[in-house]
Amino acid sequence: MAKGMLFLKNKKFNTGVLTGVVGTLLIMGLVFGITFYKNKDIMNILTGNTHTARSVEKSGDTIISKVKFLMGIIDEQSIYEPNDEDVIEGIYKGIFESLDDDYATYYTKDEYEKFLETATGEYVGIGAYVAMNENGYTYIVSPMKGSPAEKVGLKTGDIFYKIDGKDVTDKGSDEIAAMLKGKEDTKVKVKVARDGEDDYLSFTIVRKKIESITVAHKVLEDNIGYIQVASFDDITVKQFQEALKELQKEKVEGLVIDLRDNPGGNLDVVVEMLDMFLPKDSMIVYTKNKAGQVTSEYKAQSNDFTSIPMCVLINGNSASASEIFAANVKDHKLGKLIGTTTFGKGIVQTVTRLTDGSAIKFTTAKYFTPEGLDIHKKGVEPDIEIELNLDDYRDKKIDSQLNVAVQQLKKD
Repeated sequence: MAKGMLFLKNKKFNTGVLTGVVGTLLIMGLVFGITFYKNKDIMNILTGNTHTARSVEKSGDTIISKVKFLMGIIDEQSIYEPNDEDVIEGIYKGIFESLDDDYATYYTKDEYEKFLETATGEYVGIGAYVAMNENGYTYIVSPMKGSPAEKVGLKTGDIFYKIDGKDVTDKGSDEIAAMLKGKEDTKVKVKVARDGEDDYLSFTIVRKKIESITVAHKVLEDNIGYIQVASFDDITVKQFQEALKELQKEKVEGLVIDLRDNPGGNLDVVVEMLDMFLPKDSMIVYTKNKAGQVTSEYKAQSNDFTSIPMCVLINGNSASASEIFAANVKDHKLGKLIGTTTFGKGIVQTVTRLTDGSAIKFTTAKYFTPEGLDIHKKGVEPDIEIELNLDDYRDKKIDSQLNVAVQQLKKD
């Protein structure tokens, strides 16, 4: 047993806290080249036509010469050796970090590939949610149902010690998640520390294609259907359709859709889901560019839609695509919104893949509800406002908002 891990034994493990982030409403794109220097102020900076505290040379110097100048200083004086690739990627990232845009970013090729996995909801791995606890160790939040991780016996709370023989106690959750992924049907060996066990437990797991679970459903009392949507990923449409069909087989008389703490996702996904409830040609959402011009309109495409009494649960963490769904329920009078005002993210980001495999993302438009409302920094207000009683929810598992939704549907 490794001495460095002895302190993991015979102790109650802290499982940490998972926190969500406001999602990005995405439009995906592809570009084969970039045109630089359209902005006059940027051109002035790049050509040296500004006064700085430390001027590089004379007017007319390019950004390349300044980078060379700065790298020269670093080479001469820094005790650390710079990595040329990291420097270049840092310059690209700096361009987008300089924008007054919280959602702007530059992705390296590897970062973009990971981003796509998140957006699609599919990847090859062991099928376990991982996170870092307050002590800095990465642990299993939960193995997915039917996943390779569950089948070999990995459990919630297991802390990663080694992966393929390498000590990973100093690695973050992102690094460990990447190590667990790989090609389909390849094997990965993991060694974990488990609460109550005197020695490490070893497992050999065969990687498989994993489908993230973004939708859960069940039948509540009084024959009310319940669907929880955690995010709007590519895989969500299929999972939502399956949940809706199963509830229809049960002949539910009302439907609760839970969008609380849903940070959003893909614009096309929420449009396709709303298409299941709206008559053909119903306006779902439209966008305007920086000039105020309408750039796109999204309307229902099918007349094969479901008509059922509905309530939608929302809160302050329901954002982006969640707000489009909620706004449509309200504007088209599909049902009642219950809970608290949503986050208020009414802007759209475009993701553009570059020819070298990297990608850029930044805000390109505002979106508007079917009634033409701009909800950015305002949110969508509920029809019935009620706070979740956290004490009751934690101690008694009583969901005050869900209970109101069920009572509302019983009235209808």
